[in-house]
Amino acid sequence: MSRFIAQEVIDQIRAASDIVDVIQWLNVPLKKSGASYRALCPFHKEKTPSFHVRRERQAYHCFGCGAAGDVFKFVMAREGLEFPDATRRLAERARITIPEGSTAPMGPNREQRDQLCHVHLKVGDWFHANLMRSRQAGTARRYLRERGFTSATAMEFKLGYALPAWDALLRWGSAHGIESRLLEESGLVLKGRQNVYDRFRDRLMIPINDENGRTVGFSGRLLSADAKEARYINSPETAIFKKGRILFGLDRSKRDLQENNLAVICEGQFDWIRCFESGIRNVIAPQGTAFTEEQARILNRYVEEVVLCFDSDVAGQKATWRNAETLIAAGLSVKAARLPDGEDPDSFIHKSGADALKDRLKQALDVFEYKALSFAQSLNMKESRNHQKVVLEMTPLLQLVEDEPRRQQLIQNICDILKMDTPAFLHEFDRQRRRLSRNSSISTAEKTQVVPSGAGLEDQMLGFGDYFLQLALTEKVAAQILANDLEEAWFGGYALRRVLFHVVRKSRSGKWQPGWNGLDLDLDDGESQMVARLLMHPIRMSSRDMAIGIQDAIARVRRAWLLEQHGERTRLLKNTDLGEKERIQFQTELLDLEKQIK
Repeated sequence: MSRFIAQEVIDQIRAASDIVDVIQWLNVPLKKSGASYRALCPFHKEKTPSFHVRRERQAYHCFGCGAAGDVFKFVMAREGLEFPDATRRLAERARITIPEGSTAPMGPNREQRDQLCHVHLKVGDWFHANLMRSRQAGTARRYLRERGFTSATAMEFKLGYALPAWDALLRWGSAHGIESRLLEESGLVLKGRQNVYDRFRDRLMIPINDENGRTVGFSGRLLSADAKEARYINSPETAIFKKGRILFGLDRSKRDLQENNLAVICEGQFDWIRCFESGIRNVIAPQGTAFTEEQARILNRYVEEVVLCFDSDVAGQKATWRNAETLIAAGLSVKAARLPDGEDPDSFIHKSGADALKDRLKQALDVFEYKALSFAQSLNMKESRNHQKVVLEMTPLLQLVEDEPRRQQLIQNICDILKMDTPAFLHEFDRQRRRLSRNSSISTAEKTQVVPSGAGLEDQMLGFGDYFLQLALTEKVAAQILANDLEEAWFGGYALRRVLFHVVRKSRSGKWQPGWNGLDLDLDDGESQMVARLLMHPIRMSSRDMAIGIQDAIARVRRAWLLEQHGERTRLLKNTDLGEKERIQFQTELLDLEKQIK
């Protein structure tokens, strides 16, 4: 049976699958509450309903864990299905027959992602062949041996090597039929003013895979100790690589995560490789030390408990506490393992063996006790001012603990470790909590402004982009106004640019109908969540106020973009290497921009 289903059949299934009815059909009881329906979220544990469904928008959104989407996304998440299987499940419910051999041409976004995945697969093979066979990779092979990794490790995890030449990948791609355009879209080559060159040169290459095991990016480790470059550089964000959504190693570890209901979180990719090949397989690593909310939500689909196992230095301790807040907010129970000074999971296993790390993981402390012990080592707790410092740092995390008896026990444990007076701690904790609540209210009020005064172009694009898309998704008149005056070039850094201008183009052709069903666009999980969030919070205003507000916002965006272009031309004119023709061109453009700004 074909995995693709014709678009007209998908539209028929969507029309026959009311999201409220489908969610209740899948055993999530919904209760009417104003214009929406509410329930306890089926995707994370909670005591107060934060899962909302809007029938008129055909969308759902959980304010607790961030899960969001349309009826297809819900079935996929609830049943653990891929899109074609979720679509067939809904078709069976609606008694719609999907024609045998039904196919649908892939949209440009999916086609582009498939092309980029293919490029990454081929380039990963080439990097790996370089490491295993090239004479130029001798330094890389020696580096692995010195760290205690064998050629078997390199083959198991498809490690590679980027040749030192500036155009080695470009020449290889050309010889193997891979367009320079695709290498550029993959972020594997960079375009300068006069030429195109390889991003990764003379580096040990580590492939980064998505949840399904497809290579979507690379991390390159510098081999020369003398080079004045970053020790690690990663692929930039592309259509297939979103750093904040990828958990390194999840494609291999997810079964072990589910079986253990526990994730060991380490900092680096070599930490992960060492743990995994040593038999500690319920392990993942974020792309960097800071967990994003989305990474935490993804992890919460697999486990209920995590053990943070970062470096033992001060930076590692700070990362432990910083990540704990994000993970606890996602509903996870968090512990922290203590490693000897100067050690990380890779070095510790290499010196002491996997069993020694397993023992440390078993002895992991609740993250609050871990933090209290670090305070005991770094602060003089005989000074009262340090008592206030402890409560100040602990409060944001403690208030995330919803279970009051558990929170009281945690506070008691902290006070026992630090020899603090419990009633005094509770008094200060309540005071700090009230302060945070007041600040939160002020912050919420400030956010009602579309964009703060004086924001940079990137911040303006984010604020105005969401504002425009929120209106266009829910108000047909707003989309028509935007269709007349909005320019795509203004929104180069806006994450939902393609969604916004898909709506704009449909409005220009007279085909736009507000709501999720009008999008007919292939969205990835992150885009779906952001679009659902915007759909769930329509902006209420009169048609007159809306028209005035949109025109004012368009004028501000246009001016911000023109000022950015003016600044760029001014910087270019300071370049002493410019030819006379280029200089005249930039001066002409500068004068034209100045006229438009006025």
